[in-house]
Amino acid sequence: MRRYRYPILLATALILGGILPAGGQDKFKEGLAPGGDPAKFKTDREFAAGLRSGWQKAELSPGLIPDETPKPDRPPVAPRPSAPPDWRRGRTVTVPPPAVRSPAPSVAPPEIASPASFTFFEAPVTLDRGGQAEIPLPAPVTQSAIAAWWEAQSALPYSPLLAQAQDYRHRLNLNDWGYARLLYDLGRTLHRGNPNSAALFAGFMLVKSGFDARVGYNLDRIFLLLPCQPAVYHAPFYTLGDRRYYLATFSGGPEPAGSLFIFPDRYPGADRSLDLRVPRAPTLESACLERAFRFTHQGREYDLAVRCNRPAVAYFLAYPQTGLEVYFGAPFTPETAASLRERFAPLLQGKTEAEAVSLLLSFVQSLPYATDRQRLGREDYSFPEAALEAPAGDCEDRAALFAALVRELTGLEVIGLDYPGHVAAAVRFSDDLPGDTVTWQGRRYLVCDPTYLDAQIGQGQPQYRGMEPKVIG
Repeated sequence: MRRYRYPILLATALILGGILPAGGQDKFKEGLAPGGDPAKFKTDREFAAGLRSGWQKAELSPGLIPDETPKPDRPPVAPRPSAPPDWRRGRTVTVPPPAVRSPAPSVAPPEIASPASFTFFEAPVTLDRGGQAEIPLPAPVTQSAIAAWWEAQSALPYSPLLAQAQDYRHRLNLNDWGYARLLYDLGRTLHRGNPNSAALFAGFMLVKSGFDARVGYNLDRIFLLLPCQPAVYHAPFYTLGDRRYYLATFSGGPEPAGSLFIFPDRYPGADRSLDLRVPRAPTLESACLERAFRFTHQGREYDLAVRCNRPAVAYFLAYPQTGLEVYFGAPFTPETAASLRERFAPLLQGKTEAEAVSLLLSFVQSLPYATDRQRLGREDYSFPEAALEAPAGDCEDRAALFAALVRELTGLEVIGLDYPGHVAAAVRFSDDLPGDTVTWQGRRYLVCDPTYLDAQIGQGQPQYRGMEPKVIG
């Protein structure tokens, strides 16, 4: 089990005379930074003054809805060819061997005088809170209360704690959303589970990390609002200029109805949106689930068991719903990739590209099918890691999983094909193979449809032939 600990200099923050430490109150009024950067402290002082007034009541827009074209309750079945295709010509594939992960060197963790410990999707996290005190949040929630909280947080030596959180981000391979979630969970730990203080803390630390995070309040709740790219589905948002700010309900609590009071000014220098792409899988604990699969390919039955990373599956299930390009670009965790290589290598080694992709297509076509509306009551996309573990999936889940399998096990290029109400995939082969094709960026891709049961590579559904799909690159 990994446990990372980082010592920082211990500072004292006594909550006296209200929300600010007594010395912090005087220094804040005098414009002196208590152990921090005077220029940044001046900016914080001016921003806190603005927080005391100027909030606006903003109507929230309902969450964006992805393509809701009805999908079939059962997947279509392709007509069987009179003779099975012969894919024995062409380049052969080489399945990479499972990567060997070197164990981290055993280092005795230093003693931490004031630890803040929690688990992040089963990964143990321990930071030295140092001078980061719990900041009481006055009731009721008002703009003055939020301004007072910001003043108190600005007066504390937060930089060492922020540096530790950023180090955890890199060690756990977290993208922008994972980093925001890490900061929120840290805020809950520091403030004894208070979701309002956690939202304020995450917003403060994200701003200090350069992100254009905002907070809003409604009655007795404070909410974190984040600009994201690509768009987020199903989450209420408000628009300021040309930017949408999506409600981030990390706590899983109820969403506000109708409107929020929102401060419209951006913190100086904090202008980044969260990038929701997942270029690397998160490095969490190596706890695995094993799932058995049985499928038939060209008249032969195959049985195999694949291990999936359980914490990563939970992480991806908690991820906001977003654009299909995020799911098509997401890799497997090292544990799952190693299991896939181990199980599929004997089946694919020495086969041509077409033979290998044909077998992988049969594997995904064999998985249980159910529409998102049947399972969840709304459209919902799955990451490849989660799709392997899910009891069933529809066309988007199967296409993204197929794309990830082909990339991982053959190294071939794959794109997604987004039609109205349907998503398929297409593979770029080294040879010009016959069948339905799509040309993208001057390259020829052969259509592969994981939801068209018994379909061969190069065999698309008839109703989509001649239709120009949106390419998911």
